[in-house]
Amino acid sequence: MSDNKRLLMVFVQNALLGKMKSKLAKEIGEKQAIEIYLTLLNHTHIISNKPYWDKAVLYSQYIEYNDIWKQSGFFQFVQEGKDKGARMHHAFRLAFNIDYERVVLINSDCLELSEEILQNAFKALEANDVVIGPASDGGYYLIGMNKLYPELFENKVWGDENVLTDTILDLRRLNLSYHLLETLTGMEEQEGVKLFRKNLSSEQ
Repeated sequence: MSDNKRLLMVFVQNALLGKMKSKLAKEIGEKQAIEIYLTLLNHTHIISNKPYWDKAVLYSQYIEYNDIWKQSGFFQFVQEGKDKGARMHHAFRLAFNIDYERVVLINSDCLELSEEILQNAFKALEANDVVIGPASDGGYYLIGMNKLYPELFENKVWGDENVLTDTILDLRRLNLSYHLLETLTGMEEQEGVKLFRKNLSSEQ
C-alpha cells in the first residue's frame, strides 16, 4: 500500500456472454448488453484512474491479469459473498484491514458518473461517516465510509426500489452522519439505455 489513505474500489463483471447484465440483456439482447457494458467499463476506468487515491478493481468471477485495470496499477481482487451486500461487506473489510481510512466503492455501469463526483465523495467523508450516491431506481451507484458498518449491508433485498431508503434508515438508527451525492441513472434502467444511446450518437 502507498502512503495514500484513500482507496477507490470498482466492482466489475467479467464480460461473459449469458453471465452478466441479465435485466438489461432481456431488454436489448445479450450481445448488445455486453457491448454497452464494455463501453461503460472504459468510461469507469477513465474517471477512476487518477492519482488522488489508491485504486482496486474487484471482479465478479475471476481476475483478468493483463487487462486495462492491471496495466493502470489497480490492485486486483475477486468479489466474495453470496449476494451483493455480502460482497460489498467483504470489500470494505478488506480495505480497512489494510489500514485505509476513507474508502469509496462504485459500480461500473453508470455513464453519468464523473471524476468530480468521485472527488466530492471523498471530500464528504472528511465531515461524514458515510457518503452515498443515489440511483434513480431506488438503489445507489456509490457508497463510501471511514469505518466498516456491517449493518448497512444486511437485511436488504438487493435490486429492490427500497434499498436506498432502507440504508438511510439504518444510518439514522445507528446515529451515523451521512451525505447524499446527486442522483444518477443506472444502465439497468431503460432511461439509462436511452442516455447511453444519446451520448453515443452525439459522439459520432
